[in-house]
Amino acid sequence: MGENDENRNGLLNAGMMEYVTVYSREPNTRSDGTPRININGGRAQIGTVLQEKLGTTRANQILVRMGPPTRRFTSVLELYTAAGVTVSEAEQIETDITTSAGPIIEGRVNVNTASATVLTCIPGIGEDHAQDLISYRVANPDKLFTVAWVKDILGTQNAIQAGPYITVQTYAFTADVAALGPFGRGYRRTKFVYDLTEGAPKIIYRQNLSHLGWAMGKEVRNVWLAKATP
Repeated sequence: MGENDENRNGLLNAGMMEYVTVYSREPNTRSDGTPRININGGRAQIGTVLQEKLGTTRANQILVRMGPPTRRFTSVLELYTAAGVTVSEAEQIETDITTSAGPIIEGRVNVNTASATVLTCIPGIGEDHAQDLISYRVANPDKLFTVAWVKDILGTQNAIQAGPYITVQTYAFTADVAALGPFGRGYRRTKFVYDLTEGAPKIIYRQNLSHLGWAMGKEVRNVWLAKATP
């Protein structure tokens, strides 16, 4: 969509396709398959989870900093920011809590894998912080199991803005498969999109890209041409 070489540098500009998707979805469930606890409606249940994972004293501290039960959070990242939850603490509770009511959460960007260009489009990140996030995740691969690390880079207000749009979980994957048949014949290239939200991989999109031509590299092509030469 919209591919062209506007600046005439010999490279194809990808248009909107590099920035949007219809496949971002993740299950709103805990590891045992039960629904996650909504922090906007289950304050007693949240207290139980916090006590189990972090101990009574720390749980009470977090509950106090969460404010009155009437307070509504736009994301778990906002909770972490308001209550001073650390990265190590967030790792223990993130898969148990949510601010979404439905069984599936859609439309969020994986902040651990998104490019600087995509991150720039997210409120609270923009051009000022996109590269900072990428630099941090490269230097700290052991701290990326929760969105909590983002607040240390963005600060309070920016983290609150970005929170509803980001995740560290990915359940949709794209595979671009190019293959040859016996004796180097029957070339085919197909794009697949797999969805893992239900456990077993499910193909939800398939597109034949063979018409785009050879995609396996010059070296492989030369090897097969040499074998085909009498």
